[in-house]
Amino acid sequence: MRSWSGCESATDVLDEVVQLFDQAVSARESKAEREMRDALAERGKAGEDRQALLDDLLDIIVDLGLD
Repeated sequence: MRSWSGCESATDVLDEVVQLFDQAVSARESKAEREMRDALAERGKAGEDRQALLDDLLDIIVDLGLD
Protein backbone atom coordinates (compact mmCIF):
# COMPACT_ATOMS: atom_id res chain seq x y z
CA MET A 1 0.00 0.00 0.00
CA ARG A 2 1.30 3.41 -0.89
CA SER A 3 1.60 6.13 1.68
CA TRP A 4 0.03 9.55 1.31
CA SER A 5 2.36 12.09 -0.24
CA GLY A 6 1.92 15.80 -0.74
CA CYS A 7 1.90 15.40 -4.54
CA GLU A 8 -1.08 13.09 -4.60
CA SER A 9 -4.52 14.52 -4.71
CA ALA A 10 -7.50 13.06 -2.91
CA THR A 11 -8.83 11.97 -6.30
CA ASP A 12 -5.67 9.96 -7.03
CA VAL A 13 -5.93 8.23 -3.66
CA LEU A 14 -9.63 7.51 -4.19
CA ASP A 15 -8.89 6.10 -7.66
CA GLU A 16 -6.29 3.78 -6.18
CA VAL A 17 -8.64 2.63 -3.42
CA VAL A 18 -11.40 1.94 -5.97
CA GLN A 19 -8.95 -0.01 -8.13
CA LEU A 20 -7.86 -2.14 -5.15
CA PHE A 21 -11.50 -2.74 -4.24
CA ASP A 22 -12.31 -3.78 -7.82
CA GLN A 23 -9.38 -6.21 -7.81
CA ALA A 24 -10.56 -7.74 -4.53
CA VAL A 25 -14.13 -8.12 -5.79
CA SER A 26 -12.92 -9.61 -9.07
CA ALA A 27 -10.74 -12.14 -7.26
CA ARG A 28 -13.64 -13.13 -4.99
CA GLU A 29 -15.99 -13.52 -7.95
CA SER A 30 -13.44 -15.69 -9.77
CA LYS A 31 -13.07 -17.91 -6.72
CA ALA A 32 -16.85 -18.23 -6.35
CA GLU A 33 -17.18 -19.09 -10.04
CA ARG A 34 -14.54 -21.83 -9.75
CA GLU A 35 -16.21 -23.24 -6.64
CA MET A 36 -19.61 -23.27 -8.37
CA ARG A 37 -18.18 -24.95 -11.47
CA ASP A 38 -16.51 -27.60 -9.29
CA ALA A 39 -19.72 -28.20 -7.33
CA LEU A 40 -21.75 -28.58 -10.53
CA ALA A 41 -19.18 -30.98 -11.98
CA GLU A 42 -19.29 -33.05 -8.78
CA ARG A 43 -23.10 -33.11 -8.89
CA GLY A 44 -22.98 -34.26 -12.51
CA LYS A 45 -20.51 -37.01 -11.64
CA ALA A 46 -22.72 -38.18 -8.76
CA GLY A 47 -25.70 -38.30 -11.13
CA GLU A 48 -23.74 -40.38 -13.62
CA ASP A 49 -22.67 -42.79 -10.87
CA ARG A 50 -26.27 -43.09 -9.65
CA GLN A 51 -27.49 -43.76 -13.19
CA ALA A 52 -24.85 -46.48 -13.69
CA LEU A 53 -25.93 -48.13 -10.43
CA LEU A 54 -29.59 -48.08 -11.51
CA ASP A 55 -28.62 -49.57 -14.89
CA ASP A 56 -26.75 -52.38 -13.13
CA LEU A 57 -29.69 -53.02 -10.80
CA LEU A 58 -32.09 -53.14 -13.74
CA ASP A 59 -29.86 -55.70 -15.50
CA ILE A 60 -29.86 -57.86 -12.36
CA ILE A 61 -33.63 -57.61 -11.92
CA VAL A 62 -34.25 -58.47 -15.57
CA ASP A 63 -31.84 -61.44 -15.38
CA LEU A 64 -33.57 -62.76 -12.23
CA GLY A 65 -36.94 -62.43 -13.93
CA LEU A 66 -35.87 -64.60 -16.89
CA ASP A 67 -34.71 -67.57 -14.79
